[in-house]
Amino acid sequence: MPLRASLEALEKKPHILVGTPGRMNKLLNEKQFSGQQVEYFVMDECDRLIEEVSVRSDIQSIFIKTPFNKQTMMFSATMSKEVKETCRKFLRNKIEVIIDNDSNLTLHGLQQYYLQITEKEKNRKI
Repeated sequence: MPLRASLEALEKKPHILVGTPGRMNKLLNEKQFSGQQVEYFVMDECDRLIEEVSVRSDIQSIFIKTPFNKQTMMFSATMSKEVKETCRKFLRNKIEVIIDNDSNLTLHGLQQYYLQITEKEKNRKI
């Protein structure tokens, strides 16, 4: 999304912001977004984000510029011991959920279907 579109979206005072660490950090640094209303800080694929030093720097900056009492959630399907230790530094009252057996991931009774379509048909079919 172009920066202009991000700024226009912020004018509408959204309840949820989703963005790359770089974009969120840029908005905070340029005072386009104060960060003081943040209640939840969620990172998906946190292991990949934390591993990259430049991205980790953006995350740390965002983390510092948002309220101390926000709830922080980090998700990853794969995480090394070193990255896990780094992630723990961002968390208070830590709860760790580990699913170590593929059978625990099975949703019994769930039926899945797929339909092969072209890119052009996608929006109409959804």
